Amino acid sequence: QNINLVHDIIANCESFLTWVKLVSNEVDGIDKPGNKEESLKILSKLEDYIDLVPEREREFDNLVERVKGLDNSASSLIIGHINQCSQEFNVLKMLLKKKHSIVSGLVSHFSAEEGLLKKVQDALQEAEKVLNSPMLIPCNI
Repeated sequence: QNINLVHDIIANCESFLTWVKLVSNEVDGIDKPGNKEESLKILSKLEDYIDLVPEREREFDNLVERVKGLDNSASSLIIGHINQCSQEFNVLKMLLKKKHSIVSGLVSHFSAEEGLLKKVQDALQEAEKVLNSPMLIPCNI
């Protein structure tokens, strides 16, 4: 019975680790977005992953609880898998926070650029109105 439980826990660890590695690779491969729309799409995807973290933490905690129920010889077979899952999951959580912070900053940067561009466009339109105004009298000096 213990051996079946050990195999089941190891399979769950490997499944968990596969998910962690897939998400880590995807998040790590995110390049610096070139505009606000691209930044917002990436930010949304990062937030989706961040929203999954608590659920995945509960899943991992359940795995750890299952290991606690095993005798020492059985749990010694699994402890390496559990430690690897824990370490890689912690790295993923830090990576998600870091990328989220960077992309959030870029969204703010692009928004500020858009605001500045709008002000410049408004000022140019205002200058054009003044230059085209019939009140402007050319004078030769």
